[in-house]
Amino acid sequence: MAGNVNVPYDLLPTIGSMLFLVGVSSTNSRFTRVIFFFNMIIWTTYDFMAAPIAWANLVTHIGILISIIVGIVRYDILEPRKVKN
Repeated sequence: MAGNVNVPYDLLPTIGSMLFLVGVSSTNSRFTRVIFFFNMIIWTTYDFMAAPIAWANLVTHIGILISIIVGIVRYDILEPRKVKN
C-alpha cells in the first residue's frame, strides 16, 4: 500500500523536500545556503540508509554538499572578514 512508513528513515525525503521548498522560497542567500546544507545532510543520510539502491544518489548528493560547504565558507565566512578589513 502506498504511503506507508515502514521504517523511520522513510520520513527523511519528505522532510528534505519541505526544507528545499523553504530554501527556494527565501530571498536571503545566506539562509538559503544554510537550509540547503541541512537539506543535503538529510538526503545524504537517507541515501546511505537506503543503500544499496541509492549509491548513485549518494555520490551526487555528496558532490552537492561539498559545493554548498564551499559556498558557505566563501560567502558567509571569508567574505565578511574582507569587509571588516
